[in-house]
Amino acid sequence: MERSLRMKTRRNPIIPDTIADPSVVEFDGIYYLYGTTDIGMGLGTSGPPVVWKSKDFVNWSFQGCIFPDVDWSISKFWAPGRMLRRMENGKYKYYLYFSASEVEGEDKELPKPDPEQTFVAVADSPEGPFVTANGPNKFSGFNKATPILDTIDGDPFVDDDGVGYIGWRYHQVAKMNQDWLSIDKDTVFQIPIKQGDAYSEGSWIFKRNNIYYYMYTLSGHANYKYAYVMSKESPLGPYIWVEEDVIATTDFEKGIWGPGHGCVFQPQNSDKAIFVYLEYGEGGTTRQVHADWMEFNEDGTIQPINLTWEGIGTLGEVQEQPVNLAVNAKVMASSVRPSKMVTGVSDGQSISREVTYDAENAVDGSNGTRWWAADEDANPWLMVDLQEVKQIDRCELSFIFPTFGHAYKVEKSNDGRSWIICKEITQAEVCSPHFIDYIGETRYLKVTITEGKPGLWNFKIY
Repeated sequence: MERSLRMKTRRNPIIPDTIADPSVVEFDGIYYLYGTTDIGMGLGTSGPPVVWKSKDFVNWSFQGCIFPDVDWSISKFWAPGRMLRRMENGKYKYYLYFSASEVEGEDKELPKPDPEQTFVAVADSPEGPFVTANGPNKFSGFNKATPILDTIDGDPFVDDDGVGYIGWRYHQVAKMNQDWLSIDKDTVFQIPIKQGDAYSEGSWIFKRNNIYYYMYTLSGHANYKYAYVMSKESPLGPYIWVEEDVIATTDFEKGIWGPGHGCVFQPQNSDKAIFVYLEYGEGGTTRQVHADWMEFNEDGTIQPINLTWEGIGTLGEVQEQPVNLAVNAKVMASSVRPSKMVTGVSDGQSISREVTYDAENAVDGSNGTRWWAADEDANPWLMVDLQEVKQIDRCELSFIFPTFGHAYKVEKSNDGRSWIICKEITQAEVCSPHFIDYIGETRYLKVTITEGKPGLWNFKIY
């Protein structure tokens, strides 16, 4: 009973992958989430950038890289700001703002990486492919595309009158020129904050009831926090300090650590607001995306965010979801990576959590737990036993590190001895989840991973 209840209510993390710095927009009834692809190898590198999309804010998927012509082994992408769009020559053009540079190499003979900068790229679709506005898609050397800012975490905002602004780290903001590709340097303004000269990142500008809000992070890692200032005049201020300016910080009791770099998402045709943010995850660059409601007082000040594991649930037109038969089913795996203790420090207090990679994690209904095979496992597989023969329409596989692609084989069996192949992918496909349809009657379903990191966030069966 407890396991089923957790599956129904635990919506955070919302994405089955290690993602940081989320930015969410809604176009034509579809939610799009851009972020930094964490791959557990430190801040000097990141995985290929993708866009996750959803119709209900609960079930998310992506298909391919949004910059397919870039070699992401030598470049890194992170901290995308709010996606903008406008009509140009009779069709929509989409503008993506992001931080990028070449990867920090260990080879001392290589030139030092160029400074980290904010670039802007354009596409005809929110799913790309994107090309830097001043081309080509290169983020180092003499031929790199011209950046909009010589700094990181650029986040744009367009006011009701069509005038664009952009904020960035060190709590700075400026007006953008009409091309949305450059700034008016005469308008650059550093917003005074209560913390004085404290370093800040994760800028986000939004407007509600004619009040402008500038959000920014403080500290980092498990000690990440979010604070804000507000203005009743302009994105350029003057800004007002509020008594309780830090609205999100580690919740020791709930075990939610370091709510950091994210965004405020305001669903269309709604007066509600959602705080979308990264959580510490397993430490380092293994962060994950959470979402919780943002509430306001009558004077427009923001109430401290109630960080939860339950999240916000579904949005938009929600269709009834079939029962996931994998929950509470028996599960076995070829091997399991050893568990580990993750530690951190927040407000001077040491914190810790145990992380396991058990086979059961793939069928617990949570995006925050995963099965991961042992490093020495040469033939990694996971098998679900439904305990009786059932009619199966499809299954969904959410692999770990999905932006690098996976090849695999899915088989079914009624007795656990004779197997029939349902689907076999021999060349790695970059997407999540992977769908296997028209399975038919079976008791056992087994996936064998032949290429890609051997693990699963979710194995769902319908």
